[in-house]
Amino acid sequence: MHGFAAAGIVVTGAIIVLWENLLAKERAAKAAVVTITACACILSIALLFMPELTGPTDWVMPLFRPIAKWIGLE
Repeated sequence: MHGFAAAGIVVTGAIIVLWENLLAKERAAKAAVVTITACACILSIALLFMPELTGPTDWVMPLFRPIAKWIGLE
């Protein structure tokens, strides 16, 4: 069952890349679309097979916790 969902994620990512590459004129914009979409697809498939993984906010919190303490949010 996860295989069909993973295939759906890949197909959706491919459609997004193809559509955006038709609209984008610059090579850098095309590269950015491919890179961001590929990262999103990889993370989506990883979360599909390993739902116990932490979310992006849990990854970012250790970076910003010292700043939050410094400005008095914690």
